[in-house]
Amino acid sequence: MASSLPTDAIARVADVRRSFGAKVVLDGFTLEVARGEVIGLHGGNGSGKTTALRCLAGTLTVDSGRVEVLGSSPLRAATRARIGASLGARTGLVGALRGHENLLFHARLRLGWRPARAAVAEIESELGLERMLRVRADRCSAGMASQLELARVLLGDPDLILLDEPTRSLDDEARERMWRALRARSSAGVVIASHRADDLGRCDRVVDLAG
Repeated sequence: MASSLPTDAIARVADVRRSFGAKVVLDGFTLEVARGEVIGLHGGNGSGKTTALRCLAGTLTVDSGRVEVLGSSPLRAATRARIGASLGARTGLVGALRGHENLLFHARLRLGWRPARAAVAEIESELGLERMLRVRADRCSAGMASQLELARVLLGDPDLILLDEPTRSLDDEARERMWRALRARSSAGVVIASHRADDLGRCDRVVDLAG
């Protein structure tokens, strides 16, 4: 079926309902993400921010409604390969690997062997990761792990970037680097779930979820 997405759109969520047992978390949730747009999701604990991100990422199915990323379902492996996501406190880093090794591991999975090393060098420089590259991920501070996790998400310049409370553990300098990196990816759509007013204030628009 041909996509109904406009040419500048990365993703669309239409009238999505998602429940966990008797608890309805999303009910009629609708969102469109355009290229170059940064959208903030705001709401209290349990309001559905993380659930919405997981539906977009293809790590959670919906009870009803429709989710499209790049014109197809994010449940498809080819579509999910174009999504960079960090969804909650549990990171995608391998604890026993050092920072640089982690990024190489994920870059090779996403990009293949040849382009991986150049992509990792570029993102390490962009985010200023020199201090943490030789540290095992399970020995990193929360802030260091958050920066490595962001680098993992941005590897390969995904079309859709999904971040759950990405600045929770970042200092001001690291936060500024994160925002510069996101804004530099003008061909991507970005959705950020956050409680922080200063981060939401940097978004192009904010969607409030009841909670």
